[in-house]
Amino acid sequence: MKPVNNSGSPPIQSPLLERELQAYSEWKHTLTNIMEEYRVWARRHGLSSDEDEQRIDACQRALDSDRLTIAFVSGFSRGKTELINAMFFASYGRRLLPSTAGCTTMCPTELFYDQKAEQPAYIKLLPVETRLQRTTSLDQLKQNPASWVTCTLNPSSADQVANCFQQVTQTRRVRLEEAELLGLYDPEQEPPRKGQPATIEIPKWRHALISLPHPLLKQGLTIIDTPGLSGLGHEPEIPLNMLSSAQAILFVLAADTGVTRSDMALWQNWIEGSMHARRRGLMVILNKMDMLWDELQDDTTISASIEKQCNDTATILDLPRGNIFPVSARKGLLSKIQGDKELLQECGLLRLEKHLFREIQASCREAIQNTITVEISHMLEGTIGGVASRHQGILAQLSSLQELSGKSAEVIEHLIQKNQREEADYIQEIHSFQAGHQAQEPPTLQVREQREQMRSRLQKLEKISSSRNTLETRITELQQQDRATRQQLSTLRSISTALHQQIQQPTGNSAS
Repeated sequence: MKPVNNSGSPPIQSPLLERELQAYSEWKHTLTNIMEEYRVWARRHGLSSDEDEQRIDACQRALDSDRLTIAFVSGFSRGKTELINAMFFASYGRRLLPSTAGCTTMCPTELFYDQKAEQPAYIKLLPVETRLQRTTSLDQLKQNPASWVTCTLNPSSADQVANCFQQVTQTRRVRLEEAELLGLYDPEQEPPRKGQPATIEIPKWRHALISLPHPLLKQGLTIIDTPGLSGLGHEPEIPLNMLSSAQAILFVLAADTGVTRSDMALWQNWIEGSMHARRRGLMVILNKMDMLWDELQDDTTISASIEKQCNDTATILDLPRGNIFPVSARKGLLSKIQGDKELLQECGLLRLEKHLFREIQASCREAIQNTITVEISHMLEGTIGGVASRHQGILAQLSSLQELSGKSAEVIEHLIQKNQREEADYIQEIHSFQAGHQAQEPPTLQVREQREQMRSRLQKLEKISSSRNTLETRITELQQQDRATRQQLSTLRSISTALHQQIQQPTGNSAS
């Protein structure tokens, strides 16, 4: 499917988003390879334990399952879903998620790519009636396919996908008693009034899971589209868990109204509490910026009006001005579909996208550095320390034996010279003795004793010489161990250096 605009050219893509996600995926892949190199080396040298193997496996699984998660939060009619369409799905040439007037997301919706599914393009909807299963968590329900209503998507047909997505806006009317039983109506907070209808409108679905083979989703991006204030209140544990796991939260306001009372309630109840644990990744979007584009005013006046709204928002929410982004999602979607680069620059979408991916990559890298890489670094440092300690022991033995070997050589040389002198004297004595006696006479007792003494000296000399040979052999062995251990330390330090360099390496243009 290659949608086109009225001019016949394809819509403007978002290469920045794809490039940054691809760079991040490659960065993680390199980390995984470094871990595997260390594992293979440790096995080859007999330095791997079952515990180490399990720790490396756990780290590699964590890297593989790591996802970039972006959550969008807003009140009613702030253009949140239109912003998602503009940022991620303009390539379909139309609104993919329902964001026209009168359409609103009624349940928390997760968009991702399920690479393990036989049919990876689907939408799964959890009926609101599952709220009656009080003791069953959402994670448990996700493991039970029978609890969900599934619709297969056809990625080559934008119309079919968009029609299926309309289901997240569905509601149904139920009696007050049923709504109370489902936990969607509290008579104490909303006491019945005279003339009040006996039924109310509730969401048809409790949760939606959408798997789509979109390039960004296939690279590990997860998008969370939350319902408005009332929808968040119906399922407090679900959005809280989803927001806490997100690397970025985009809080969407309307530029023409600023922070309203309902916006402030959303901020205080769902977002502000997470700020203390969140060092980065929080952005406030002043959407519908085009509502402030007044043709009767000059550009300077319009820019000043937009900047004032941004400053006021930052003051009210107690945020840095740099966290506030004026945007027109509607114009951004239109500019991408029509290929209007000038309008795309004016709508503020590119600046938001660049900042967003710089923030979430930094957040993910920080999380990996504080967990996975710390774990592997400790293992590497422990192994390097063990090998270095063994190397010091080898060097100490080698130094001691080499010193002993030098002394032994001097002792043996002295004994050899002494033995040679005594042997020469002995031979001279034998010749003198034989000259004064007949040859047939047997050796005297003195001669026999001298012979035994000579043999004894020769045997001692042979033992000393043998000991020296053994000593030299051991020295040779230690020298070989010294060279091997030096090579091991060099390899380990190279792996450690590669790991730390990879941690510090930027993953894309936006990170630089």
